[in-house]
Amino acid sequence: MLLTISGNERIGLNRRDFLLASACLQTALLSEYADAFDVSKILSKLEKEEPKPTPKAIETVKDDMGERFIWLTRRDSGEQFKEVFFANGKYNFEAYKKFCWLMRDLRGGDEVASIDANLLNISYKIQNTLLSLNIRKPINVNSGYRSPKTNANTEGAAKNSFHTKGKAIDISIDGLDASLVGYLGRIMASGGVGFYPMKNFIHLDTGDKRQWIVDDKNDFRMLNI
Repeated sequence: MLLTISGNERIGLNRRDFLLASACLQTALLSEYADAFDVSKILSKLEKEEPKPTPKAIETVKDDMGERFIWLTRRDSGEQFKEVFFANGKYNFEAYKKFCWLMRDLRGGDEVASIDANLLNISYKIQNTLLSLNIRKPINVNSGYRSPKTNANTEGAAKNSFHTKGKAIDISIDGLDASLVGYLGRIMASGGVGFYPMKNFIHLDTGDKRQWIVDDKNDFRMLNI
């Protein structure tokens, strides 16, 4: 069953607050990986980056009915998803079907599954907030649905991964550190948020609320919420 969530939601952060809060989160959660991250360089790059004119393709759609537009990519297949997936108080089913196809198991013969639409909402909120900070980037889908066989052959994957249930997505955003994206994930997601700093992506799912970090040796550690 697809859930209806109304309104264009943004968190109340300006660009500087977002960057500083993200840097603090990075320092607190990822201190053991200090050699792999340079907070000052990340902040300097984003602070000095001149805002570019917003391409129409990634404009947030805003009207009284709360339309929602999102731009997703899959680099492993070269596909892009640019769709208004929610309008007039309900989901666009054609867009939802395209999302399910985008999230298919590319390593398992293009197997398709029903995907939890709340993953669209979470991703949309992250992208929409970045747009409000003049950070205009597509969200890269690193992993979507996984068949049980594909999941079993995925290094470090949990046996009962939410990826096998169509309730998880691994994402990254070019030019942004995983901890910055993860900061928004902690705010937006109602389920799990996993940090993979050495691989520079985050995991989001719609299961129980929890947070964890995995290092380059696949050592797993739960974090306090």
